[in-house]
Amino acid sequence: MSQAANWSLPLNGPVVPTVYSQRIDDSLDALLSSHSGPARPSYAVAGTIWMSTATAGKLKWYAFDGTADRLIRVMDTVTGKVTYGDGAAEFDLSAFLTKTGGTTTGQIILPASTTGLAGLRLPNGVDPSAPTDGDLWRNDTLGGLRLRKAGSTVKILDSQAVIRRSFAIIADQKAQGVAGQSVPAGAWTIRDLNTELADADGIVSIASNQFTVAVDCTINGQVSVGANSSQVTSFRIYNVTDTVPVGGTIGAYAMSLGSIAGGMNVVTPFSTVLTAGKTYRFESFVTSSATTVGGAKNQAGMSEYYLIANLERLQHVIV
Repeated sequence: MSQAANWSLPLNGPVVPTVYSQRIDDSLDALLSSHSGPARPSYAVAGTIWMSTATAGKLKWYAFDGTADRLIRVMDTVTGKVTYGDGAAEFDLSAFLTKTGGTTTGQIILPASTTGLAGLRLPNGVDPSAPTDGDLWRNDTLGGLRLRKAGSTVKILDSQAVIRRSFAIIADQKAQGVAGQSVPAGAWTIRDLNTELADADGIVSIASNQFTVAVDCTINGQVSVGANSSQVTSFRIYNVTDTVPVGGTIGAYAMSLGSIAGGMNVVTPFSTVLTAGKTYRFESFVTSSATTVGGAKNQAGMSEYYLIANLERLQHVIV
């Protein structure tokens, strides 16, 4: 313990020199050791800073406010690590961000902007060489605020969301001169589907005459339901995942024209809404067997399209 039994010098004499010098020595020792001891020194006054040795392995500095001791800092005597107090308990500075950056575990609330102060300032710079999703920075050369999102760097236009259009085109495409598929009467028959004509954002995939959509979207298209005789022909989109048709059934009537071999082509439009993650297919139904229900071939030297559909997704996003 390095706290003086009697603090300061005697004010009244006579005092022998050894007592006088001992009081001086005790007081200086107390100063040198930060008034260390297991409890606050008896001579402490408001403003006294003293060090507690009461906890094994730790030295604790307190400030006495005249009524209570307020914890200032703590040092681990084994590791040398120093933590700081809030007046009542110690806290670890590693829980606070440094000027070099770090990760917070709680919400960050910025001050409201005023006429003289912005709540946040982003200096102009260049794009990071390896940004991470969620990174936000300013590069005026490339359009201002920039955001890393889903593995791509996008530009924020005046901090407003805009409409971004994703679309795909799928089709039953055949070589020139190849007629549409034949369909037996009395049952729903899966229509051919074999080609993606466009799909920049990967919103659809085709396999085995079926297609799977990656996003909620609309589908609009036209299908050839030409027939080789007078009959009623129907068309529908079937949800393979849930085993139910969607959007209703579209009916058409194709009649045989005497001088036109194979009858006439009937092209009917269709439209409905599709759900992300579901697999679909196109189906036709005829009342009598048709050899070319998919439609007659053209003579223009171009590819044959017996079904073509446009899938489209409109969403508000930051670009």
